Amino acid sequence: MRNIYSKILFTSLWTIFFSGCTSDEEMVQSYLKEIDISLNDEFKVIKCETEGTTDFIFQCEIIVTSSDSERLVNQIKSRKYFTYGFPKMQQLEQCKDVDKQAYFKDDFYYVEFFNYPSTIRKSMFFYPSEKRLKYTYYDE
Repeated sequence: MRNIYSKILFTSLWTIFFSGCTSDEEMVQSYLKEIDISLNDEFKVIKCETEGTTDFIFQCEIIVTSSDSERLVNQIKSRKYFTYGFPKMQQLEQCKDVDKQAYFKDDFYYVEFFNYPSTIRKSMFFYPSEKRLKYTYYDE
């Protein structure tokens, strides 16, 4: 029961925090800033959705400029635990206390965020050929 109240409180506070945002662009920027991703140029919002009260989900999909695309790739590649290809399970176990993992596989970059309360998941896909970024924040 206590867990339900904490989720309701968290969702309420989150809603209040973002109610001051006047646009989808500001909301997207605030979520990306939280995960150490910054964009300098204007971007096109394809999707920006929040849903749920006890299971809170924020999802966005944006198209960035060429210069921001290059900067994003550099930001991802410069992360401490960046690797090409997905690591084997054994390597993941060795990095279980890592805040962030970043990978490049095929044609996309994937960034995953650990060490948050177990109910919170954050992930980002970036497709440089399309200049498309997809971000999900999920609190179950």
